[in-house]
Amino acid sequence: MVYFPDAGTPATADTAAAAVWIERIDSEYREMPGLRLTLAQAARLWGLQASQCRALLGALVQRGRLVETPDGFYCLVGGLRRARL
Repeated sequence: MVYFPDAGTPATADTAAAAVWIERIDSEYREMPGLRLTLAQAARLWGLQASQCRALLGALVQRGRLVETPDGFYCLVGGLRRARL
C-alpha cells in the first residue's frame, strides 16, 4: 500500500508523491492504449487507497490525458474510439 505524506488529510493530486504517481499512471496508459480500468481495478493494480486513486485519475482527467466513461471506466483520451473498432 502506498501512503501519501499527508495521509491524515483527504487525498489530493498536489503532493510530490502524487506527481510521481500521476506520471506512472499516465505512462502505463500510454504503454497500453486500450487499457480500461474502473476505479476499484486501478486502485488494486497500483496498490492505492480508493480515495488516492480517485484523486490521481481525476487529475489526469482534468489534464485531458484520461476520460471517464459513463459506465465508470478510465481510459486514454482517444482510447474509446480504438476500443470500439
